[in-house]
Amino acid sequence: METKGIGNDNAAPSSKTDEVRNALTQLKAKGIKDWEILDIWAKILHEQGDYAIAVTLESAAYELGKPVE
Repeated sequence: METKGIGNDNAAPSSKTDEVRNALTQLKAKGIKDWEILDIWAKILHEQGDYAIAVTLESAAYELGKPVE
């Protein structure tokens, strides 16, 4: 599965994984919750026109504790 817009597309898979893992660790250290990360990512994907993926991530955000609006 390829994800648009994350990291260097020419990087080795393990280095992409490490880059994303490090970014997530930094966000969590700032107090940003998993559901907030997924919710924001869903909003960005929706803006880019990736509606089906955005809906999936938004659903996952609710599963991880996003408050129902």
